[in-house]
Formats: sequence, structure tokens, C-alpha cells
Amino acid sequence: MAAALAEHAVESAFIPPTPALAALSAAGAALAAGGQVLRWTAIVAAGRSFSHAVALAGSPARPGHTLVVTGPYAVARHPAYLGWALWAVGLCGVLAAPACALLFGALSLRFFRARIEAEEAGLRALFGGEYERYAARTRTWLPGVP
Repeated sequence: MAAALAEHAVESAFIPPTPALAALSAAGAALAAGGQVLRWTAIVAAGRSFSHAVALAGSPARPGHTLVVTGPYAVARHPAYLGWALWAVGLCGVLAAPACALLFGALSLRFFRARIEAEEAGLRALFGGEYERYAARTRTWLPGVP
């Protein structure tokens, strides 16, 4: 975010405010707000099954851990990650920092791709065919993350 603030400061010094920049900022605010709501909704929907720590293949299931496939999980396999990515890119839009939005988006996708691979291996180990069927019918919506 420091880079987005720096980009915003430099652009503000050389580019006068325009309706297009105001529209970009408003769109970024909507995207960030929507992403935050999606993330919170996903965390609430997952309940006790949500954890910031990825359960790796071979790890024992936490008590009460179930495969959540309802709510936002019915539409996106990893809605909390998707929400976070939308929030982060949206904040760059608020600051009218397109270079940082592209960079931050690319770095976020790289991070999530690796995390999701590890997480899905653990979910496959815990839930087997049930997870396979869920994954086959539910997209991640994250570009480059199958």
C-alpha cells in the first residue's frame, strides 16, 4: 500500500483531477467494499471451519471442521481470498494508482496460487471425493488459479 500511496502522490502532483479519476476512485471504493463484504461473509459462513492457518495434507482435522459448500462457497471455492484480492486492488483504484493495482494484483495471485495449492491438497486429504466433486463444480474466480 505504501507504493500505491507514493504512486498517488506523484500522479496527483502532475495530473490534475478529472472526472475519469473521480470515477476510477469511486469504482475502486465499490470494489474494495464489495471485496471486504465477501471476505467477511465467507469467514462467517465457514464458522468453526475457517482458520488463517492452512491445514496441510496429513494434518488431523480440527474439531468441528466440515467442508463448507453453501453461502459464498457455493459460488467461489475460496471466497475469502477472492474478497481480499478485490479489496486490495480496489484500494489501489481508490488512490488512482493503476500501476500498483496491476503489480499488487499479480503478486496477490502468485501468493494465493501457492497457498491454494497447499490448502486444496489438505482438503482433498480430509474430504476426498466430496472435495473433488465440490472443486469440479465451483470456480476460484482468481485469474490463473485453477
